[in-house]
Amino acid sequence: KKLEKWEKKLVKAGLLTMGEHIIDVIAGDYHKRSRQIRGHIVFTNNKLIFCGRFMGYIVPIEYYNVQSIHTCLIGPFPLGLRVTALDSNTNAYNHHILALFHRNHWKEFIESKRASY
Repeated sequence: KKLEKWEKKLVKAGLLTMGEHIIDVIAGDYHKRSRQIRGHIVFTNNKLIFCGRFMGYIVPIEYYNVQSIHTCLIGPFPLGLRVTALDSNTNAYNHHILALFHRNHWKEFIESKRASY
């Protein structure tokens, strides 16, 4: 039921493509410079989408655009994933830092999706 609610939100926002489905939604933060943005990370079969509270800050990252993914520290805590991905609009590589639990599981998940392209 939780996934259905998220699916409706993302379809309404134009963030899900035809045939795309949500695999999981977890709480997580996005770190931009010295700013921490709280929200959720949505994992679909094609991409991950960081959605800030009330859909105020959205960062979609297509798995096939991911160049590298590494674990990192968030302060003293081993919670971070540093994802380097190509931005299709600017043709530049951007670094995204996500804070989430079970980061090794999600790192492996993203790598497996990336390898399937």
